[in-house]
Amino acid sequence: MSMNSLIKTLSIAAFITIVILLIVSCDSSTESTCGTKQTADTTLILKASGPTNFSLVTPDARKDCHAEFELLFGWADPVKRETNQFKPSLDWTFQTYPGFFFFPAAPAVLWEQEDGYWWHAEVSEGAKNQDDEYVQYQIVGTLGSTNDEIMIKASIKYVPY
Repeated sequence: MSMNSLIKTLSIAAFITIVILLIVSCDSSTESTCGTKQTADTTLILKASGPTNFSLVTPDARKDCHAEFELLFGWADPVKRETNQFKPSLDWTFQTYPGFFFFPAAPAVLWEQEDGYWWHAEVSEGAKNQDDEYVQYQIVGTLGSTNDEIMIKASIKYVPY
């Protein structure tokens, strides 16, 4: 075997070894053992006269399994929601309870649905480095400066502890 052939063979073997190590060390191996996810969800309307904020909290959840946070919000008035593409004023975070990782405002994108325009934000995150044995995942939102009513649809898919 020539030196060039040997180097080529060793390079291919090293590449395959690195790929295998990356696959084995990936967090997805933990995800596959997580089990069935449950969903905590809520639908509500925020308005200046109250309520002006909301909090969706899961029961105790496995911290080593990613939770899937999803927030959908739009104008509560269906006519305004069908015609107005401006984003309603809402501040929100995706976090653990009482708070370890913290996503100040995952970017929201405009979704055109059959019932009008909605803004959508989502994050998939776990909390394996948190000291507690389990976590509670949470979505918190506060109405911004508006007199209009905003409809909120929030959900968290999580693996129970």
